[in-house]
Amino acid sequence: MTDVLKGVLNEPYGTGRSLKLDNGQIAAGKTGTTNSSKDVWFCGYTKYYTTVVWAGYDTPRAMPGVYGASVPGGIWKNFMNQIHKNKKPQDFTAPSGICLAKYDSKGNMIKGTESTDLKRTSGRDFFSITILKAKAAYADNLEEASYEKKVRRKLETFEKLTIQSMADYYTLEISYQELRDMISSIEDDDIRKSYATRAKNKYDSLKDETVKWKDVVKAYEEQQKESNAELAREKKTASKNARNKQLRKTRVALANTRLKALRGYDYQPDNMVTLLEKSQECGRGMQGIFRICKLKQQIPDLPYRIIYVANESGI
Repeated sequence: MTDVLKGVLNEPYGTGRSLKLDNGQIAAGKTGTTNSSKDVWFCGYTKYYTTVVWAGYDTPRAMPGVYGASVPGGIWKNFMNQIHKNKKPQDFTAPSGICLAKYDSKGNMIKGTESTDLKRTSGRDFFSITILKAKAAYADNLEEASYEKKVRRKLETFEKLTIQSMADYYTLEISYQELRDMISSIEDDDIRKSYATRAKNKYDSLKDETVKWKDVVKAYEEQQKESNAELAREKKTASKNARNKQLRKTRVALANTRLKALRGYDYQPDNMVTLLEKSQECGRGMQGIFRICKLKQQIPDLPYRIIYVANESGI
């Protein structure tokens, strides 16, 4: 507050900027003016003295053109200069727990900018560490109270839990562990112990109920295991059938390609036997898919020897 009131005399915008004391004596003060200037005053002080000057009528009436820094301020300045003639200028002592720091757009102190140099500059202001700690503690208490409420709601939900299905059976351990972790973070020892005891008592009672569900769960898990095995077998069979189908399709296509090479010949080529042998290789895996009748339809004009070789080849 003193730093603010020093600005009344020292800052260009101060209402008492014309009232600075001689010899660099450091002072702080405040002007005052009521409506219609019926009362005006100036209160100021230094490290040594405090003086207040009031001006007005016993029966209040307006005093046009009179304000706190004029008549009372002038009287205050003259008087203070006289009583400080032999006084060395002294600055005010900042109380303990005060620091100078930068602040954000909301006026909150920016952590890490604190300074022990208490000479205020632009963008920096005074903060009370004591008050800041009290505010932080208050905020922490509010947060802790909110967290305790959250844990209490989860505990109350857990205490209403019953084992009605296998889903409840499976989630019991997870729910209890999550609740224990939340309870362990409560700072208040009494509340933490109380919640932990309530949670364990409920868990123990539920464990008794789970005994009845163990056989059910065991049978269910065995059934799931068998179902999964059967599903795996079905997938394996389907995959094998798909591979065989694709293999047959590929062999038919290859045989057709090789026979197509024979279609354009009007005479027996030198590699006829080789072509037919390769077609025979494709035909072995087709089991009747490719017949000699189809060969006759595709190459009816070829000499009988080609047909004979094809017959002998088993195509």
